[in-house]
Amino acid sequence: MSDVTTVGGSVETELARDMGNAILKSFAEDTRASRIVGMLSYTATLLLINRGTSGFQVLLNEYFNQSPGKPSNFRESEAFGEFLRKQKLSDAHLYEVMDFELGVMRMHANSLRSIVRFGSDPGTLFTALAKGRLPAETAPGEFQVVLDPRTRG
Repeated sequence: MSDVTTVGGSVETELARDMGNAILKSFAEDTRASRIVGMLSYTATLLLINRGTSGFQVLLNEYFNQSPGKPSNFRESEAFGEFLRKQKLSDAHLYEVMDFELGVMRMHANSLRSIVRFGSDPGTLFTALAKGRLPAETAPGEFQVVLDPRTRG
């Protein structure tokens, strides 16, 4: 044992407390990341395709450093969406996909109707993302998806 002490106890105790805090912080961030990926799965897939695991992790870490955890999956996902929008990222389709996923969540949580606009066929886009890839070049167009809680099936 060491004779060196700190205000709160021995050096070993302080180091153990610091390690424990680091583990808890890591666990909390992993939990938050899981909540975001679970709620914004297509958005996360798009970011992973475009930026790779390390690039996506950088965005998550920046978000975690700027924003405290939210009490629900819905609020955490909304806050992450606001964070991404402030980043003004140039990833193709990012904001369309994110707006769609957030719109679906709002529809289910609050019975809110919304319209999401896409610059290309959303069916082709989501089919490709479900397979873990970006769509082949598609012709640009004007598409709208109406999210209406009265038509839930």
